[in-house]
Amino acid sequence: MSLFAKAIVERRDLDASSGWDRYIKGILNQLRTASGVSVTPDAAMRVGVFFACVRLLAEDEAKLPLVTYRRIPGGGREPAPDFYLYDLLHRSPNPRMTSVELRETVGGHLVARGNGFIYKVLDGSGRILSMWPLRPDRMEVLEDPFGRDPGELIYRYTLPNGEQRVFPSDWIIHLRGFGNDGISGYSPITQAREAIGAAAAAEKYAASFFGNDATPRLVLKTKKSYKDENAIKNIRKSWEERFQGIDRRHLIAILEEDMDVETIGLSPEDSQLLTTREFSVEDIARWFRLPPHKVGHLKRSTFSNIEHQSLEYLTDSLLPWLVRWEQRLALDCLTEAERRTLFVEHKVEGLLRADFKTRMDGYRIAREMGLMSVNEIRQLENLNPIGPEGDVHHVPLNWIELGTTPELGGGSSSRTAELLRLVDGRNAELPPGDDPAPAGRRSPAPATRDAREDRLVELRLRLRKRFRPLIRKASQEIINRELADVGRAAEKFLTRGARDGGKIDRLFMERGRTEFQAWLEEFYRNHPTFIRDKLLPVLRAFAEAIADATGEAMGDPAAINEEELGAFVEDYLSGDNGRAEWHSGAAVAQLFRVLEEAFGEGGGDPLEAIREKLELWREGRVDQMTETEVVRGGGAFFVFMMNEFYQVQKWRWRAFGENCPYCSRLDGKVVASSGVFIAGGEAFGDDVEGGPLVPSFNVRHEPAHGGCDCMVVPEIGG
Repeated sequence: MSLFAKAIVERRDLDASSGWDRYIKGILNQLRTASGVSVTPDAAMRVGVFFACVRLLAEDEAKLPLVTYRRIPGGGREPAPDFYLYDLLHRSPNPRMTSVELRETVGGHLVARGNGFIYKVLDGSGRILSMWPLRPDRMEVLEDPFGRDPGELIYRYTLPNGEQRVFPSDWIIHLRGFGNDGISGYSPITQAREAIGAAAAAEKYAASFFGNDATPRLVLKTKKSYKDENAIKNIRKSWEERFQGIDRRHLIAILEEDMDVETIGLSPEDSQLLTTREFSVEDIARWFRLPPHKVGHLKRSTFSNIEHQSLEYLTDSLLPWLVRWEQRLALDCLTEAERRTLFVEHKVEGLLRADFKTRMDGYRIAREMGLMSVNEIRQLENLNPIGPEGDVHHVPLNWIELGTTPELGGGSSSRTAELLRLVDGRNAELPPGDDPAPAGRRSPAPATRDAREDRLVELRLRLRKRFRPLIRKASQEIINRELADVGRAAEKFLTRGARDGGKIDRLFMERGRTEFQAWLEEFYRNHPTFIRDKLLPVLRAFAEAIADATGEAMGDPAAINEEELGAFVEDYLSGDNGRAEWHSGAAVAQLFRVLEEAFGEGGGDPLEAIREKLELWREGRVDQMTETEVVRGGGAFFVFMMNEFYQVQKWRWRAFGENCPYCSRLDGKVVASSGVFIAGGEAFGDDVEGGPLVPSFNVRHEPAHGGCDCMVVPEIGG
């Protein structure tokens, strides 16, 4: 069967709008309902309750923030603003529309017609650049007889000028309502045609009733016959002048000449009009599973149950539509690899807000149990955080672990208290007689060289611990970008070519390899800028914290020039052969090596090899980058400050705890400030089992190798 013949047979959308299909559909849509009213999509949207239902569901979905989250170890999650899809879904999917406008438009299509369509504009790597709504009345959903997979769909769209375009399923986000074939959703306009027609007929009758009704509300009767029309007019005029209007409504009337007053009410048939219209509201709301009070029908709602009805609305009415959006966006906008760590979800907390007292009671319980911190509570109330102290979680003092005995007494040594004061910016409890120096007075230098060295070491260890989470967060954003973009490009370029019986067409794959390598070179040529933007702020803060602690420990904080220190940090990260360039070069070299092995003799599927490499990156590269920059960056900043501002002449390698045989051999080694502990390319530790260490760079400070936790310390006064 030809594609066009199959399009007629397999047409799944009742809103097609071209040629013969449009003519047939016009006849179908114009069929009258039992009420005698024709129900078309436009006519249905003119029925007040139907419009209110569609608008309610579309607006409530659109107004909720749609956030891209990243799964974190331990089962948690965090927003992923560094992922490109975050801004598209959360702020602006295209230059003309906000996220609310796009989702409200497509959500209205989905609720009213059972299907919503979004066109994706893609770049060369398959990354989404923008998203645009498409009208469902111009779309046909067809099964592609030439598709790669059974049941693969294509989408034929009619432009406003009558031209038709056929899109593959990869270019379209198709949101489906409840249906029976998994291809298209039922159209509520079609399914609820009779209910909508009855509501429209009632509205039309009501309008005609009040527009054309000639029934008077009051009759003056008398036994006297008036043949003079002027006399009748005078009586009517006199009555209206005395009693018409709100100010004269309750005046006492005196009737003359045996007159009597009779009122005329609605007939029983006309009295049923209000009941009919009320039922229409409930009936159409039932089609959308909406509580009637959400569309203004409060007949059976009270202040005691309205809150529970609102909760039922969220769980029973709105939630299925939210889940449809979330799962479809995840399936059509994220690759399989991205879906392992990323997902899309609405923030529904705003719809669950209780009254002020109830919220405060809930927050109090959550804080007392340690579930929430002050800053987390303030964020939910749209208030600014109060600082790092607001991130602390508390539990009652009388809560202890079962089977343990609480420790009483104790205290902090003066040295620990001083470290807390310098690093954490607060005065810890000090033993009597060991008060900190008064404000404005420079702290005295330690009495001995060993004491000052120990103090510097402990301060640096504390700062490593303090800045490790911040550096890890920046590293996570950097690696996430690589995982997403490289994975998407690999899926695009390395799947080109036919696959026959599991054998890969190597000719086509070689072409894909060339294109993929060119893409990698371009990506990693620009990647150092992204690394700089993410790492520079936190590394600069790290260096400044080391400078503050070092100045205090050395007894001369004013010696440090912050401008020179900032320039050094910038050069460390972004200069020639800086860390940003090094990280990019190391990554692209690994990927090229994977491709070389996969395309070599006996190699496997290149795409699968790249996927495995990215999975290894996902598992360990963030921690690797974090530890490298915490240790290497901290060492580089400290050595620069001590050499530049305190004129240190010699440095000594200091190992801690159980260390490797290389570090054991370096422990205690002293070099001049201009010297190196191990020269780049030099074999160090020839007698070590496993072979010597051969660094590719001059080792002037820690680390000597990956995982090294040693430090270099200044030979002060030596």
